[in-house]
Amino acid sequence: IGSGSESLIAIIKMLLGKGTVALENPGYPKTRKIYTLNNLDSVAVTVDDWGLNPAKIKDDKVSLIHVTPSHQFPTGTVMPVSRRLELLEWARKKSDRYIIEDDYDSEFRFAGKPIPALAGLEGGERVIYLNSFTKSIAPSLRISFMVLPKKLKLRLESEHPYYTCPVSLISQVALERFIGRGSFERHLNRMKKIYRVKRDYLISLLNELPFKDRFQIEGEEAGLHFLLKFASDVSETRLVESAAKLGVRVYGLDEYLIEKCEHQPMIIIGYSALSLDSIKKAIKILRTAWAWLGESEDALAR
Repeated sequence: IGSGSESLIAIIKMLLGKGTVALENPGYPKTRKIYTLNNLDSVAVTVDDWGLNPAKIKDDKVSLIHVTPSHQFPTGTVMPVSRRLELLEWARKKSDRYIIEDDYDSEFRFAGKPIPALAGLEGGERVIYLNSFTKSIAPSLRISFMVLPKKLKLRLESEHPYYTCPVSLISQVALERFIGRGSFERHLNRMKKIYRVKRDYLISLLNELPFKDRFQIEGEEAGLHFLLKFASDVSETRLVESAAKLGVRVYGLDEYLIEKCEHQPMIIIGYSALSLDSIKKAIKILRTAWAWLGESEDALAR
């Protein structure tokens, strides 16, 4: 149990020592910074439609892969079982290889059957499972957890018996009772309904925009954000800047690239913290800010 991914990754470094980790590109910028602070080298691997492909890892020094298979951040890709098995096969090829499965918002899936976690598949003994209650309860709770393979768990207990959990015992007991009494499950079911209503309302308003044929919605089946993928002749920078001028902050995919790579213009849309009224106001503003999307191709090029 830790107080965030920072403390958990520090434990992983303590157990495994030096190494190089492969990170999803695009991905969460903070993740790379945490590995750097723990003196671990990293390489960026550009994700495809199925997530991170281990066949693209060319650096033989890579012994760790950090992935978000349930809902890749920020593309929203849900990694299929076939790709998960490829990751496990990669890990089995060398004794020092492990997969770090960051399941940061796996609780929120709105369509389709749940896909088993990497840690639950055959070969899962090579998976270090990470999750937290940041998305499911509140960021201020600052409680995350890690499930170690048996081999690493025994190493932690025997070689590092002095390790002290940074989360207060009172918080842990309160959370344990919240889960044990079924309150957490009821809370999740309630929040799923709330988030589904927000998501559906937001998508319905986006589909009413006069320039809706200029983008497509992707990654909306899971998690608390999705993507707007625009036609290749649209400027991602202009999308961000024109919205900002009218007071709406949107994020382009470029902001999450660890290394620059070619991609279609994309905007990340998060909705969990917004009220229905705020969603309506924001889309009304974007309708004005992005009105230029309805212009001719010659006008867009200017």
